[in-house]
Amino acid sequence: MRSDKTLAIFANHSNEPLFLGRARRLASEAQRLAMFAAHRGCSHPGCSNPALWAEAHHVREWAQGGFTDITHLAPACPQHHQLVGPGEHQWQTVMITDGPDAGRCAWIPPALLDPERQSRVNRAHHPDEAIIEARQSMLARRKAELEQRNRELSPQPPDSRPTRPSENNPPPEARLPPGASQNVDLL
Repeated sequence: MRSDKTLAIFANHSNEPLFLGRARRLASEAQRLAMFAAHRGCSHPGCSNPALWAEAHHVREWAQGGFTDITHLAPACPQHHQLVGPGEHQWQTVMITDGPDAGRCAWIPPALLDPERQSRVNRAHHPDEAIIEARQSMLARRKAELEQRNRELSPQPPDSRPTRPSENNPPPEARLPPGASQNVDLL
């Protein structure tokens, strides 16, 4: 599913900075509002906790040089926020920079849970995207069905018709009712 980038213009905007760098560890109110509006809830895969229950998570930990910039923050509920860290039994997070999930936080499980350590994205808070994806899939399936039906209903060229009888196309004498004769006398 695609995540389109948008530019929102507000009549009553504020001049609150959303990029604080290393000047401040805790996210500002403006950053939290922007983050919650974009992500809508906890970014941990499969979590359905709403934004109101989430904390501002530094995708690159503050202690490891992370920035308090809106592009480096993702919401995480307390239960999942405590799972993140540098240890081998902890989850890691990265911000996706390109592709359909650009701007989203990917969670990488510890090897204990997933030896391949495949990154995961939470789509639970974006049902609109699931609806769009389902609609596109349904339309593609319907188009394929219509094309198949058109192929089946379109007349075959004369040279491609069967020339000898088959089970589906028996000879004319095989189509007569029992006891009927193919020879008919014309008066």
